[in-house]
Amino acid sequence: MITSMTGFGSVTQTFEQYQIQCEIKCLNSRGIDFGMNLPRLISDKEIEIRNILTQKLERGKVYLNLSVEFAPSYSVSHISIDENTAFAYWNEIQSLAKKLNISVTEQSFIQLIRQSEVWKKTENTPSDELWQDVLEVLQKTIEKVLQFRIQEGENTAKSLKESVLRIETLSDEIAKYENNRIPVLKEKLTQILKEYNLNLNEDRLMQELVYYAEKYDIAEEKTRLLHHCRYFVENLESNENNGKKLQFIAQEMHREVNTLGVKSSHVEIQKIVVVMKEEVEKIKEQLNNIA
Repeated sequence: MITSMTGFGSVTQTFEQYQIQCEIKCLNSRGIDFGMNLPRLISDKEIEIRNILTQKLERGKVYLNLSVEFAPSYSVSHISIDENTAFAYWNEIQSLAKKLNISVTEQSFIQLIRQSEVWKKTENTPSDELWQDVLEVLQKTIEKVLQFRIQEGENTAKSLKESVLRIETLSDEIAKYENNRIPVLKEKLTQILKEYNLNLNEDRLMQELVYYAEKYDIAEEKTRLLHHCRYFVENLESNENNGKKLQFIAQEMHREVNTLGVKSSHVEIQKIVVVMKEEVEKIKEQLNNIA
């Protein structure tokens, strides 16, 4: 069974104190690469999230957007006065006021606590419960992506089978032109001899024709091409993910089709080969998106 590298999944889940939204989009890529947008509260979990995505998705350009929206009653940070700093400032103010022989008023204290340096803000450490909830939503999103990939893979497999069947049908069409190749070749060879005023007896002419017929025989290429087609479909229908193997088989199909074109020496066969090449290129292009 083949799966596509293209995938999409989105999950939004509401819990008692927050709502978690997760969206994953995958595109084709030779390896696995990431683009991640995480809330600061769980940014230290990025490596763990990467490992989970790598294990589940294996290949592709993966874009992850994860957000946590807290309820108004939940505070993500704690604000308090830095007493040591505040006392140090206040003592300096009083000391300076004494030297200047002025009084320190309540207004002075109000001005002091307006200074940002005397305040400290600490982020709440995400609870284990929050992290477990994030993991739950992440796993659900990954499952949606995998289901999307399977569906896309099924559609791709159907299209690939149609292309392979088309190649097999085109290969069968070549047969009706093969018997006509020798007479055409004989006519060409006779024409060349006339142009150069050369004479060959019938036996020698037949020897030359046999030589060229063997040289441009395409029976083996057709046999190997059909074998590759059947092997391709066999791996396509396998329960294993044979994306790489299918690419190698497609390369062999491409090689045989090219050789058919070179050796055919027949206009109608070459027209068929052109269509075959189109189908092989279509197969190779679709395989680039297989995981």
